[in-house]
Amino acid sequence: MEAAKKRSDWIDYAKGVGIILALIGHAFRDQMFQVYPLFEFAKDMIYSFHMPMFFVLSGIAYAFFSENKQHSIGGFTGGKSKKILVPTLIYAALIYLVFFAAWQAGPLRQVLSRGGYEMVSPLKYLYLLFLEESPYCNHVWFALILFACQVIVFIIEDIYRKITGNKVFSARALFILEAVCLVLYYLIPLKFRMVMYLKFEIMYYIFGIIIVRLGMLNLRHEYSGLAVGVILCAVLKMTNYVTFPGAAIEVIEFIGYFIGAPLLILSIVLLCYKQNEERTAKQI
Repeated sequence: MEAAKKRSDWIDYAKGVGIILALIGHAFRDQMFQVYPLFEFAKDMIYSFHMPMFFVLSGIAYAFFSENKQHSIGGFTGGKSKKILVPTLIYAALIYLVFFAAWQAGPLRQVLSRGGYEMVSPLKYLYLLFLEESPYCNHVWFALILFACQVIVFIIEDIYRKITGNKVFSARALFILEAVCLVLYYLIPLKFRMVMYLKFEIMYYIFGIIIVRLGMLNLRHEYSGLAVGVILCAVLKMTNYVTFPGAAIEVIEFIGYFIGAPLLILSIVLLCYKQNEERTAKQI
């Protein structure tokens, strides 16, 4: 119980860092960029890794707690539906009711119409919600993609468990799974935004599992990793301001998203983990 609490503490610290970064990133406005150009670069830097960081942390939590709990696919999916999917859909329904009520008032209808918030039917609203094209609350994509990542990885691990007899993924299986996801990332077309989000974020979710299963929490030189990660992400976002050849951009994006961002996230995770370890040691 104490070990679980300790893990929960430092994961919460890392989540807190991610939440602060998300708040800062969403606080920037276009008007600021005209006066302070560096603000736009700072926003781009934050957006290069702050959402993937939450998926890494979810993967870490899955790796910790799945080792001690066995569920059926139905039980796991049902549990995640109650915790993630159902609350998300209830929230989306409440948002729809708010806009529906606002549309009944003449003055508000004009304001919403000018703002691009056209009224849609409930079925179309639900359809657009799962395409990440909802006019009212497309920001719930995170919860939907997280649910999908958790269920997909659990099903794959359950199949692996039945075939091999191993309780959890081996290191080799995890690397193969990560490699397959990377290949699919480049092969699957970007027709729908939700598909794009899923094939991108699931790699970070698996990376979180790899961090735990390979004992990467005991790595050192987290400050060096942080510096290198920041540099690689900065170079990645320079492509928004500097013209590079097409092939160079592809290489820079690959290094930035699949080496720089994971390294930066891992370093933040290590800092939170070790700070918690030091605090716990002092209390003892």
